[in-house]
Amino acid sequence: DHPFSKVIIMVPSSASNSHDYRKYTRVPVTIQYRDAPDFMDLCSAQVSTDWFMITNAYHVVANHVDLMFTPGKFVPVIPFTPATYPFCLKYPYCNEIVRLSQRWNKGHKQVVLDMDMLYNTKERGAFCAEWKTRNGENGEDLYAKYEPVRYEHRGDTIIGPKGPTGTDYLAYLIREKKDSIYKMTDRSLYGARNPFVKVHRKEEKLDGMSEEELARRLGWSLMSNVTECSCDRFETEEDCLGSGLGCEWRQLFESCHPPEMIDDGVPICSTTDAPTMSPTLSIDEYLKETEAPTIEPMQEGLDGNDPDTNYHSEDDIIDENAGG
Repeated sequence: DHPFSKVIIMVPSSASNSHDYRKYTRVPVTIQYRDAPDFMDLCSAQVSTDWFMITNAYHVVANHVDLMFTPGKFVPVIPFTPATYPFCLKYPYCNEIVRLSQRWNKGHKQVVLDMDMLYNTKERGAFCAEWKTRNGENGEDLYAKYEPVRYEHRGDTIIGPKGPTGTDYLAYLIREKKDSIYKMTDRSLYGARNPFVKVHRKEEKLDGMSEEELARRLGWSLMSNVTECSCDRFETEEDCLGSGLGCEWRQLFESCHPPEMIDDGVPICSTTDAPTMSPTLSIDEYLKETEAPTIEPMQEGLDGNDPDTNYHSEDDIIDENAGG
């Protein structure tokens, strides 16, 4: 149940076109071979409709996609996240998105997720033309041209987008005074319903790492136990409450969330330390030598009574040792 009339699948130029996508959807599917890196898909996709949205292979279309529009003028309603420390700036990637967007609109403070934006194809074209002029056809000047010292020092290790973003697009429209084609709503206050549901969270994170980062991450993964638990992939109350993960259903927004997002609940995706991988140390040097237990037959007690009545308790032995 969604409003999409066409699908364009962006694939590497080296990929073979062996999949029959008609098995997966009744919507017409077009294959487009990339002539630029995947992070340039927003600008590279050859869209023929007036409006479009983007997603990736780590997501699926939600069971019910109901895009919101204002009554009367039928203006798309787009959720944004405020560029404040709790919601964005404490996260390096989000912080970088804001910094880059402020090249377009000084003081820009609205972060829009790429997959939340309903792009106007005409305005996308104008935005992308200027973006490429500023930053290079494939974004090679995004950091190198404007922050040469930082780029020389950190290069590709900069935590941030390599291509255009939905936040850049919005900042461009605000600068051009064309943002009236949208009605913006604060996600932190009113929530939002995701049109696409992430189903491969861990894979997306790993695939986005360099070889060095991946090797380091796999090494650290041996030192911790991380539970892969994503509540937002459950789209019904029944699936949410029956997930076994402790997810909680928000009736007002008809969405599933981890408990830490509701009334400061206890996180369900906590990380715990694994047993140490350090070599086992010998404790022989800390043990005092003691005489081996006798193997001779037990004799009568020293007081002449039955041998079973003349013994030391464990507590007595401890007291003796403690006293020297």
